[in-house]
Amino acid sequence: MSRGEWFPCQFFFEESAFMSRFISRLHFRRIVLSIIGLLCVCLPLSAQQPQKVKVLIGLKQNLNQPVQAQAAAVHASINKLGGNVTHTYRSIPAMAAELPAQAVVNLLRNPAVNLVELDGEFQAFAEEIPWGVNKINALKNPTTGTTEYTGGEGIVVAVLDSGIDLDHPDLADNIYVNLVEAAGVAGVDDDNNGYVDDINGWNFVRDNNNPDDDNGHGSHCAGSIGAVGDNGTGVVGVGPRVTLMPLKVLNRRGSGSFSDMIAALDYCIANGVHITSNSYGSSGNPGSVVESAFAAAEIAGILNVAAAGNSGNSSGTGDNVDYPARYSSVMAVASTDIGDNRSSFSSTGDAVEVAAPGSNILSTYKNGGYATLSGTSMACPHVAGAAAVLMSDDATHNAAAVRSQLIMTAVDLGVAGPDSQYGAGRIDVFSARGGTGDNGGGTDPPTAVAHIQSISYDSASRGRDLMITITIVDATNGDVPINGASVSVLLEEEVSGTNYGTAQSTTNESGVVNFRLRRAPSGIYTTTVLDVSKTLYDWDQQNASYTGGF
Repeated sequence: MSRGEWFPCQFFFEESAFMSRFISRLHFRRIVLSIIGLLCVCLPLSAQQPQKVKVLIGLKQNLNQPVQAQAAAVHASINKLGGNVTHTYRSIPAMAAELPAQAVVNLLRNPAVNLVELDGEFQAFAEEIPWGVNKINALKNPTTGTTEYTGGEGIVVAVLDSGIDLDHPDLADNIYVNLVEAAGVAGVDDDNNGYVDDINGWNFVRDNNNPDDDNGHGSHCAGSIGAVGDNGTGVVGVGPRVTLMPLKVLNRRGSGSFSDMIAALDYCIANGVHITSNSYGSSGNPGSVVESAFAAAEIAGILNVAAAGNSGNSSGTGDNVDYPARYSSVMAVASTDIGDNRSSFSSTGDAVEVAAPGSNILSTYKNGGYATLSGTSMACPHVAGAAAVLMSDDATHNAAAVRSQLIMTAVDLGVAGPDSQYGAGRIDVFSARGGTGDNGGGTDPPTAVAHIQSISYDSASRGRDLMITITIVDATNGDVPINGASVSVLLEEEVSGTNYGTAQSTTNESGVVNFRLRRAPSGIYTTTVLDVSKTLYDWDQQNASYTGGF
């Protein structure tokens, strides 16, 4: 059996649901007559032309006549009625057509036609503002309080990471372009910066001009900084108009060398970078050369932002901030969750300057995808994006002033005043830009706990498809089903090691969400829930993985 296709169940009609949507001939005649009446009322007599409607046509199952012959007969009938066939399907006995509304009743009289349904439209998923972007009020105009998508314009943020998906539909428009090299001669260092054809940045791991992402981490960070806004799809970043410079210093496994990172900082100084985003670290001190490289970037007017590290403990004690975040030339960022609590993994220590959303962050990913990840790696780009928004407001682009402003306007969390868990507190872009009023964050803290009550497997469509059913309940209020919760999952087959990727869907009134793996091979499957999110709910992350046979 071929490898299955993994999608949310909502994209496929269940056979029973499909049958239930069949419109009786009598009922459909009423619909058609209504359409005809509407056309006659709305059109002046001189403009009354046959108005065509788009329909889906189901053919009767006739053992004595091949489907192809039935389709041909119906095709001819549609032509005689003044219509035209747009699709004849091979996998199901059906076709699509456009024909005059008055002709639909006549088509229903055709003995080969079982049903006629109105054609409809699918709509692309609307753009989502991730909770972290909303929490720090990144898109809120400081004067009007309205949502805008102009932050970060004219500011170059270098993402020192695993690269960026250069073709991602939510990132491509914001990718840095070296205009001199783009208009220059291939194979020539046109701008004399020591790098040949560095049109979109540089790959320091391979020492070439292709900084595309082969890991996913860099693309995720880039999306939080500056995913394109107001484009009707995917997500939006903190600075939707920022310029993202991909500097690949981490390999496909997510590790890199000090020497490549230093070379990347050298590149930033020479090529007009305003901010560096550094979502990586070392528990041991890399040494004076690395420290000097960050100091040199700071002296050049660059704001260096780095993840504090994921070495924290549940009690939030100890001094365990990683490098380079420990350096005074770097702004160390801790991680918070949707309720403004410290993420349990977030490193602590006196070096922490501010905190930002880092738990269960939805953002862009490699290969045009999206993923939900957690870590101070996710918190760091929120601050880098916020700094870009502030810099774009000020023609001087003063890094020291922006750093100070983010600290002074942060929402104080934990004990009063600066502390080792949150620094000055969770950043708030609206307040940092001079906005007044509530700076408590755009998302209210959760008041209840979302809990995975069950995950089960079943077969569907004559045993060929794997159905995964997940039930989400309100654990705070007596396990009441939660309607409208967004659930993201990852599916893997254990024996073959096949990874079917991720899918996302929403729970119904019973708190149930279904996913389907079409043409699923027999095997042992593991479903891992990556995220459960709904406003005013905090997912407890229990029962997140289920393994079973099929």
